[in-house]
Amino acid sequence: MISFVVPTLNQGLFIHKCLDSIAEQNIALGTFEVVVIDGGSSDCTVEILKKHPVVTEWVSEPDLGHWDALNKGIQKSHGEWIAWINSDDFYFSGAFSKVLNFINETPDADIVYCDAEEVDENGDKIGDYLVEPWNYERLIDRCILCQPATIIRKSVFDIHGGLSAECRVAIDLEYWLRVGKKVNFVKAPIKLAASRLWAGTKSSKEQLSMQEEALYFGHLHGNRWSRRRIGALAEARVLKAFPYFSPGDRGYKRLFFYSIRFFFYIFVEFQCRLGFFRLR
Repeated sequence: MISFVVPTLNQGLFIHKCLDSIAEQNIALGTFEVVVIDGGSSDCTVEILKKHPVVTEWVSEPDLGHWDALNKGIQKSHGEWIAWINSDDFYFSGAFSKVLNFINETPDADIVYCDAEEVDENGDKIGDYLVEPWNYERLIDRCILCQPATIIRKSVFDIHGGLSAECRVAIDLEYWLRVGKKVNFVKAPIKLAASRLWAGTKSSKEQLSMQEEALYFGHLHGNRWSRRRIGALAEARVLKAFPYFSPGDRGYKRLFFYSIRFFFYIFVEFQCRLGFFRLR
């Protein structure tokens, strides 16, 4: 059985599309379940959950955050495989049956990850997500797999625990880094899901926190301070401190941006090398 776990909070604008996409997977009834964990939405989310025929179980109550909602959903699930998809993302029609065939042909896989697209708020394609062959060292530098296009054996959670309460934004990346040396990641050549990029996502609203967590957990689990991550964090700090400047500026603005970025880079690297870097 496949357990689709859908965490959500006030995303009535998108959740119907997400649930519809699960219903369009051509998976036999009785071989999957859909568990939705709502953090106490005040929009139309609950009304959608009450009426949508694909939903097997749902709960709407305050939680401690995204990680907590996911852990609740995983605990409630009964499937051998967990497909975690956020409510603003969606699957491509019929793709999941191909993934199930791939799983049956790859019995040693613990985590299967697929190709994906990035789409905008309206669901229009921005581009392909840059999914790469499995390489743990590369994962420390950038997230090489797309979370909604990933499915995980439930036994991985049973053995290695659930999502971390220490992580607020880069929840999926922290988990990949934590288990990446312990379980078998296998890439499937199937385009499975769309990841929606819009202003309401945590990664968009909390870009600085996301870069801090990516750097911190890369070192915690991978024992290496990533220079690429240090650069990304330095850039995020510049953008936070000086929102009217950007990497695409020209002239004196460009010179100012990269001068300040260099200063932040040296400062962050200094923190890392001396063991002073901490999450806020």
